[in-house]
Amino acid sequence: MTKYLLALTLFFLACIHPTPGNAKDRMGFLSFSLGMYNTLDRPKMLNTRLEYRPESIVFFKKLKPWAGLELNSELSLWAGAGMLADFDLGRHFILTPSFGAGYYARGRSRHDLSFPLEFRSQLELAYQFKNRSRLALAFSHTSNASLGRPNPGEEVLSLYYHVPFGLLF
Repeated sequence: MTKYLLALTLFFLACIHPTPGNAKDRMGFLSFSLGMYNTLDRPKMLNTRLEYRPESIVFFKKLKPWAGLELNSELSLWAGAGMLADFDLGRHFILTPSFGAGYYARGRSRHDLSFPLEFRSQLELAYQFKNRSRLALAFSHTSNASLGRPNPGEEVLSLYYHVPFGLLF
């Protein structure tokens, strides 16, 4: 239980990142995803994510913070934060690479990532609707970067729905 409390604390601390700019810039996204955990291996599991993506720009006029929780169907939890960048690919399409680090707690899964610190890299392609909401397909890899042995890593193929805060409140 203590591990889950630590993970939730990390998530909420990352979410209170100060955001400069006007009210429109502070809206950001609340993101939900459903996917397949361990896409390239076995056992395959259902995976869900909840992420907060504020609109604040941190570095180089492009990088933005994000924080998220991830849970698979065998109750393994990952809570982390990182940076992302949105690249417009025309009128409605957006490519978003991201990278982050977080705390991993193994649930009842046979698939163990073997270290509490895990890094996630992700590539996402989204269609943005007129109301700024987005529907995206994402592929991510999570690994301990050989900090622990073994370093099995895992991949997730996800379908995201990003909702602008202005549509929620």
